[in-house]
Amino acid sequence: MASQGLTPLRIANQKPGAERLEIADARCRGLYLVVQPSGAKSWAVRYRYLKKPKKLTLGTVLVLGQGEAEPGEPTIDGALTLAGARKLAAHALHQVKQGIDPSAKKQDEITAGNTAAAARAEDSVENLATQFIERYCKVKGNRSWGRTKAILDNEVLPEWKGKTVHEITPDDVEYLIDKIAKDRPIAANRALAAVRKWFSWMGGRYKGGQKAILKVRLRTAPCVGIEPPGAETRRDRVLTADEIKAVWAVSDEIGEPFGPFVRLLLLTGQRRSEVAGMLRSEIDEDKGIWTIPGSRTKNKLVHVVPLSTQAMAIIEAVTRIAKSDFVFTTTGESSIGGFSRAKRRIDQKMKTVEAWEFHDCRRTVSTGMGEIGILPHVVEAVLNHVSGAAKQGVAGTYNRWNYFPEKRVALERWAGHVDEIVTGKPAAKVIPISAGRR
Repeated sequence: MASQGLTPLRIANQKPGAERLEIADARCRGLYLVVQPSGAKSWAVRYRYLKKPKKLTLGTVLVLGQGEAEPGEPTIDGALTLAGARKLAAHALHQVKQGIDPSAKKQDEITAGNTAAAARAEDSVENLATQFIERYCKVKGNRSWGRTKAILDNEVLPEWKGKTVHEITPDDVEYLIDKIAKDRPIAANRALAAVRKWFSWMGGRYKGGQKAILKVRLRTAPCVGIEPPGAETRRDRVLTADEIKAVWAVSDEIGEPFGPFVRLLLLTGQRRSEVAGMLRSEIDEDKGIWTIPGSRTKNKLVHVVPLSTQAMAIIEAVTRIAKSDFVFTTTGESSIGGFSRAKRRIDQKMKTVEAWEFHDCRRTVSTGMGEIGILPHVVEAVLNHVSGAAKQGVAGTYNRWNYFPEKRVALERWAGHVDEIVTGKPAAKVIPISAGRR
């Protein structure tokens, strides 16, 4: 189309046609204003390279308002005024004279940029944190992988978002850990442990599991020399009788699933994950026996738990979700989660002065059994604490039944003691050991 000369005013007022328009600029050879039927406007320069017609798209049209100053140096694919488009068009035609095809050069730069962006995305903290959880933590069968994922998702990634792992320095790690430690020193310890394990895996220094495949090998170990900020102390928290009574009462208030879940923690002394993941298929209701498979126990040994009358009554009262094997579930497809949220609800109702954790129920059962005269080796058997020769050979094979009658009586006696605490009435007489044999 013949040019009538391009001016900012004409560019602003140019109406779209039924077909795509190209309007040549009389002052800059090869420069065209391109107007789409939709009304979108852009700049292009046409030229010949090796005797073949070529086109280079420069960018979109920018029309300045009255009094607006010309923007900075124009760039390819940016918003360009008439002056900016003329400058880029002149530069492109100069490249042609030098034997350079500006369109091909632009495509090469785009390809190189995309390659670099892809490599950066692969080595991003977000991508490699996901890989660490999926390819190492879950593969190793570590039941605490969810906690590690939560630390990375909630504490680490928000601070390092958009960076590659190669850009993380010891100063970054130290700043992160110090920030967490300001109010939560023990949480800072856990975060440092998670980050250290993560970077060890990426560096290929962590034994076991498949290491990360990085575009560029890690050049630094950013966690070296950084010490945990929180002073760790061995927990010895045991709930008092008054606190047991309060927990029992609150568990009734909050209802399912966490009410009966907490009560079973107090009656059985088993680990939180074991009780939360309890399956109905693991329970022999006729015999009152709960068999926890080795895949769900810390020591990987099958653990047989005699269930007291009170424990069985709690399990039987929990609402069943059709076709679900989980005792404690809200979806029917997985066991319960959200323990921190549930614990906050309990604390709000209890108003306990001293903080406690679900795991303290296990220590409370252990201590309480000792106080009512249960022998230490029986308490250990109830808690599935097994060591030494008991894990090996024939003893290991049949360990699941070691002290079974004694465990039965111990748990019945403990349940009676809890009844006495929460009701204020004397506990019922417990059957002697000889009568408790299976």
